[in-house]
Amino acid sequence: MYINIASKHITLNDAMKGKIEQQFEHLANFMKNDDARLEIEVIKVTGEHHFKGKVFDVEARLHMTPGLIKAGAAGESVLEACNQVKKELERQLLKAKERSQASDRNTRKAVRAIRGKM
Repeated sequence: MYINIASKHITLNDAMKGKIEQQFEHLANFMKNDDARLEIEVIKVTGEHHFKGKVFDVEARLHMTPGLIKAGAAGESVLEACNQVKKELERQLLKAKERSQASDRNTRKAVRAIRGKM
């Protein structure tokens, strides 16, 4: 899985990029093939009213063969927001996997029903 990290209004050093990549690497276990591409964008919210609270936004786009999965979160630190995004991506990947397995089961049931009628 290819991981691309971009940032706006903040400069991420190599250590921080490494920690972010390490958080998202295990998502490859949820996918069948390795041609997925994960784009992560870290944004520091600027403006007068954002000096306290959730200052960092993290948005992730996972491009896979069947489609696109998006997730986003805000947090007081970059790693906190990344953790929330990771959990959301895991939830969406599991949901997609369950949906495809249910579709496979329904297809097998239909084939068995047709064969049984023959």
